[in-house]
Amino acid sequence: MGMLTNAQIELLEFFKQDLSSDEMLELRRLLVAFKAERVSNILNDLWDEKGWTEDTMQTWLKEHNRTPYKSQNDYLSKLNK
Repeated sequence: MGMLTNAQIELLEFFKQDLSSDEMLELRRLLVAFKAERVSNILNDLWDEKGWTEDTMQTWLKEHNRTPYKSQNDYLSKLNK
């Protein structure tokens, strides 16, 4: 494992004492909310940078970009060769 990040070091210093179960749950919720807000801001910036609109989103919802899978029969017939 590599070196600790500045955030990890700060958290270790800040939480030298044990937390109760309720405090740990609250801390996890705060950290998840913090991370979610950062991701949301990054996505909003990207949205603005790319000039995407509600129409863009509707177009994406209608697209079918999945790779088609071969049928199970095709797969089994190759195994039996």
